[in-house]
Amino acid sequence: MAWNGIGIGWPNATSVATPVPANVYYNILSVCSGLPDNMSTNLVNPSVYTTGDYVYSTTINDGVLLGDLQLAPGNIQVEIIGPTYSGCPVTALESYVIVDCITGQEYTSGYYYAGNFALGDRVYTKYGNYGWVQNITTAQEGDQDEGGFSIGYVADRCNDCNVGLWVTITKEDVGTFNINLFAKEMLSEVNFQSSNNELDVYVNYYAVLSNDEDPDIIRSGSYLFEISSYNVPSGTTEIIGTDFIFNAPESYSIIEQTVQITSINFDGIALGPYDTGWDKPNRYVTNYGNVWTMTY
Repeated sequence: MAWNGIGIGWPNATSVATPVPANVYYNILSVCSGLPDNMSTNLVNPSVYTTGDYVYSTTINDGVLLGDLQLAPGNIQVEIIGPTYSGCPVTALESYVIVDCITGQEYTSGYYYAGNFALGDRVYTKYGNYGWVQNITTAQEGDQDEGGFSIGYVADRCNDCNVGLWVTITKEDVGTFNINLFAKEMLSEVNFQSSNNELDVYVNYYAVLSNDEDPDIIRSGSYLFEISSYNVPSGTTEIIGTDFIFNAPESYSIIEQTVQITSINFDGIALGPYDTGWDKPNRYVTNYGNVWTMTY
């Protein structure tokens, strides 16, 4: 939104210059949808607007043409706001009531072109977090959000998925053992799904293998799951990763195992992880706008 910053002089009848007041009224020469009736603007800064500008008025929801400066208001004052235009039509402006999902606070944003956001859209907030559009209201000055996420409409949700992760080791064939990563979506509203946000899961494992005749065998180490694509329908459990982990003599089976996920990481995360009161920050906002709370 470009602002017109041309300064103007104040007319006077003497040879001595008179300082321009800090705020002035402008006579309104015309309204985009009709003629004015002795209208003026509210008090505005003359370094921002000048005679001949077309500006949006929140009072009449229309564009107005600014005339001469004047010290007194007209019979009807209308509030103007936003950028200047070279003529009609003047694009309508609006502001948004935003709910910040992390702080829990509500606030009204600065002005945007009408239709920039829709009700329920997920957006960045002035607090550096994410939130959603609760209401659309009259345009006003104030803080502007960085923008909206591609996900668009999310109703009033601050969280899309609650996902539990866990890992087990299983005997797959004679002497062959696999490591398996499970994911369960527990919120039952939105699928836990992406082909863009790779999920990396770091694991430590310790397994005791036994048979009826020989000494036990211990297998231990670490493993990294790199899951490039996953789709866990809401409310369901899926294996999202499986791979060979070790060999053992064919007669051995696992009698004890400890498999611990030590950390996780997503590619393409716009915000987070945020602390949800679990034992570590675990809420992630993707660059697309999905919000996932992970437990493991």
